[in-house]
Parts: sequence; C-alpha cells; structure tokens
Amino acid sequence: MSASRFLTGFSEGLAEARRGRASRGAVRHLAKEWWRHQDDHVTSLVSVHDMRLGLLGEAINNPDLAAALDVYGSAIPAAKRQLFLFVEAVYRTYLLEWRVGGMTLEELYGNLRIFFRNPSFREHWEATRPHRASLARDSAEACCGCVADELAVQSSFAQPLCHRHAEA
Repeated sequence: MSASRFLTGFSEGLAEARRGRASRGAVRHLAKEWWRHQDDHVTSLVSVHDMRLGLLGEAINNPDLAAALDVYGSAIPAAKRQLFLFVEAVYRTYLLEWRVGGMTLEELYGNLRIFFRNPSFREHWEATRPHRASLARDSAEACCGCVADELAVQSSFAQPLCHRHAEA
C-alpha cells in the first residue's frame, strides 16, 4: 500500500471515529496500522542509511572508490576526500538519529554545535553548500541543514543558505 493511500484511509477512518461512526475496534485497528506504517518507514530509513554507510566505508578505505564520490567541485587531495567522506558519514548518522526520533531537534542542534567546532566539518559543510541548495524546503534534510546553517552563521564562517534565512 502506498503511503498516500494509507494516509488517506487513515484520515478518513479518524474522521469516522470523531463522528462516532467507527467502532472502538476499528479505531484500534487504524492506530495499529499507523504504527506499523511508521515502523516500516523507520526500518526503510535505517536500511538505506546502512547501505550508504557501507558504501562510504568502502570509499574511505579505497581511494579509487573515493574518487567516484568526489562531488566537491574542486580537486582535493585523497586524504582530505577520505576525511570529507567520514564527516559525511557522521553527519548522516546524526540526521538519521533525529529523523527516527532517537534525538530531539534540540539534541541535534547540540551535537552539531560540537561538530562545528571541528575545522574539517566546517570545511566539508562549506564544500557541500551547493548540494543543499536543491533540497525540498520541507524535507527533513533541509530542516537539519537549516539547523546547521544557523550554527555556521554563529561560527561566523559562512552566509546562511537556509531558506528561512535567505528570505529574511
């Protein structure tokens, strides 16, 4: 079942429940379905993250593979490319942890604040700025990017890219 069909059915079921037309059992069934859908979504996110980390790990350990992931727009030495790939893996792990509910937005902010103290992370963040420019404004990655961009501005090394700041 597609997510949109599921959500449509779920919202229709809730509307029925609010109007008193759905039985208590039907409402429980809808809630179970919603939680199962949430669990499937989280499982999918974690699976994709594991695959991505596996690929990043292979690239970190093999300079020939790392060259295939060199998307930074300038010639950077192999050692720095490996470092950037590691930083990307750590950032993606923070992003996933927040997306699946393992940390709050405030905790994400605190973790990224510590990460921004690292010059390698700041350099990586600046090098990947063009990649974030094309994110959908309401995506989880864009939200996380906004949090990080706020920290970048506080660190006084970059201009904000976050759509919320670009309009101000």
